[in-house]
Amino acid sequence: TRVIIAGNLKQGLSRSCGCLKNETTSTRSKTHGLTKTRTYRCWANMVTRCTNKNFSRHADYADRGIAICDEWLVFANFLSDMGECPSSEHSIDRINNDGNYEPSNCQWATKVAQANNTRANNVVTLNGVSRTLAEWSRITGINYSTLRNRINRSKMPPEIALSHTN
Repeated sequence: TRVIIAGNLKQGLSRSCGCLKNETTSTRSKTHGLTKTRTYRCWANMVTRCTNKNFSRHADYADRGIAICDEWLVFANFLSDMGECPSSEHSIDRINNDGNYEPSNCQWATKVAQANNTRANNVVTLNGVSRTLAEWSRITGINYSTLRNRINRSKMPPEIALSHTN
């Protein structure tokens, strides 16, 4: 609430109680209005991983040569190429784990999908089908540790290790 002189209102010198100024300033300073969204946080984290030398895992990204294409250093361009993050379960994933963050190498993926796309995974091939140990564990119902021990420690061939349930 604000006291306004009637003449100022008639002459257009006062147009509101003060709220209009706040609304105008807010609208003018807003770039995209998405800074509190999951999509923006995923983008900002991607930029941090590849550009901030103080980031704890900088060695896993920039020091390995992982970069962001120049266009994606601007959030609006990233959003235009990738669209909104589909859910709270998704984040940005590089299809080729050794490749850069760029439109042809990125997708939205769940944590489970991303866990199957890391350098540390143990990939096992059976009948021409390659999967991680975690995937084979889910498919066969055999405990992950059991599979790992059979294949890595006992050197059991995949066709035997994946066919015995216990």
